[in-house]
Amino acid sequence: MAWEHNGELKERFDNHLGALSALAGHAQRCESMDALRGFEGKAAALYFELFGLLFKKELPFYTEAFRRVRRPPTDPVNSLLSFGYSLLHTNMFSLVRMKGMNPYIGFLHAEDKGNPALINDLVEEFRTIIDSLALYMLNKGILRNKDFYYHKDRLGCFLTDKARKTFLTVFERRMWENAVDQETGKAMNIRRHMEHQVHKLKEVLEGKRPVYEPYRVSR
Repeated sequence: MAWEHNGELKERFDNHLGALSALAGHAQRCESMDALRGFEGKAAALYFELFGLLFKKELPFYTEAFRRVRRPPTDPVNSLLSFGYSLLHTNMFSLVRMKGMNPYIGFLHAEDKGNPALINDLVEEFRTIIDSLALYMLNKGILRNKDFYYHKDRLGCFLTDKARKTFLTVFERRMWENAVDQETGKAMNIRRHMEHQVHKLKEVLEGKRPVYEPYRVSR
């Protein structure tokens, strides 16, 4: 990547990776859910802080101060991420229901009325799939500024119908691609990995598995 040849930029990435690693260590040792959520929030902020630097400099999406904005998304990058995450949520919701589990009772995320906390928990492990797709599609020019619009009667930035179909096509193709799980060494498509994670969690809850191991992709 270009940033590998930019000393200052590489140093920023290395510093952020070090900070993320430290937060992961703190998270493993914390003794309350509030503390854990605090570390998760700090990690997310650090992660997205440099996200805008991964776009080509000549593109309007490049920024040194990217900020994740959800409801509503305020720019094309946030709009694309939100749409992609919603697709992941839909897929995970179906898998959880197929296993006979309650999608509204989770662990990390708050159990607010109408909020599928368990889905939010399980999707966290797969969000980078959407992040990488957003970078790929915008850097390659598959989606451009013209594929997003600002509604005069609603706050926020949205994808056009054509752009949504384009992203959905690439998303579906990605979901069928194989990836190797670090824990098992098995190569399965992403949907199978998602199903496997749901199955592992159910086994933990049933006392058939001692520990829930998160999904990690082998390099």
